[in-house]
Amino acid sequence: VNTSPIADAGSDFIMCRKDANDPLEVSFDASKTKDADSDQLTYVWDFGNGETGEGRSVTHRYAKGGEYITKLLVTDGTDTDCNKSTAKKIVTLNRAPLADAGDNKKICVTEKADFDATGSYDSDGDTITYTWDFGDGRTAKGNIVSHKFEKGGVYKVTLMVDDGSGMDCSSVGDTILVDVNSTPSANISANDLACVKEDIKFDGSGSSDSDGDKLNYTWDFGDGTTAAGSNAKHSYTKGGMYKAMLFVDDGKYSDCSGATKVHYVNINTPPIAAAGLDLMACVNNEIEFDGSQSYDEDNDKLVYSWDFGDGTTAIGPKVKHGYKDIGSYKITLTVTDDSGVECSTSIDTLVATVNAEPVPIIEVI
Repeated sequence: VNTSPIADAGSDFIMCRKDANDPLEVSFDASKTKDADSDQLTYVWDFGNGETGEGRSVTHRYAKGGEYITKLLVTDGTDTDCNKSTAKKIVTLNRAPLADAGDNKKICVTEKADFDATGSYDSDGDTITYTWDFGDGRTAKGNIVSHKFEKGGVYKVTLMVDDGSGMDCSSVGDTILVDVNSTPSANISANDLACVKEDIKFDGSGSSDSDGDKLNYTWDFGDGTTAAGSNAKHSYTKGGMYKAMLFVDDGKYSDCSGATKVHYVNINTPPIAAAGLDLMACVNNEIEFDGSQSYDEDNDKLVYSWDFGDGTTAIGPKVKHGYKDIGSYKITLTVTDDSGVECSTSIDTLVATVNAEPVPIIEVI
């Protein structure tokens, strides 16, 4: 009389691998199988994936995750109808997907950032879902998405991929950093008018960066000279209109890392007054004073003011004046251009010596 063996394939088994490339190797042990007759038993395993194995204890490597119904057939070797027994064991296997959020990015605050997770995969062949957290309170789903950041800063962007298995290793994340840069603002404070060789203070400290980045300052004064720093002094050697520029850079090396501000400076060259040569005249004789040889290198319009030294004045490049009393008079010509700066005037003087008219002598013969 033969007693059937009692097959025992062991308890159901769950394996969760958190590395997408970890092997799915499972050990099977039928050592709890019993035979009351102490017959020599043979063990045949059906691993549920089309492959089989023999032995009381065996190891099998699965190619991919999933749920497998593993069957154990135990035979005691007798030629009876009750010489075998079967048992089953459910093996659930999963490997975590691999998340690939791409490389770190540097963009401008006005640009849309493109995110591509197509480098992610699931080695078990599971369909994965993609969830993005952009670090600014907003999210998106999909393997390829775009996002626009409203403010500058460094954002931690996280991609979570999930294979839908519901196991502890069903989801995994990858994080990249997105440096979103705001364009700085350049500002110049400086006089609009100045004189040749006058020190002009150029102040760029009103420039700003909304991201709080430290700014570098470069000045171009429009005459071939440059300077660095938030504040600079410069003097021009020739008159004219100059285009001074300030370039600020936040050091982020992006398309929006720099800004330029332009400031025009009108540099005035003082006019040259020419009152003419010293002269001699007689009382009550009308003298013509000529200042027309005065000039202005900037071609500014000139105003001519004469002070004749006797309390009287006149306006114009050419004027006439007579003296009532003999004496030596200092005549002052002041020419003024229309620039409105301190160097807008120039003075020249001459001396007029006024004598009495000669008295004719009549001889009576």
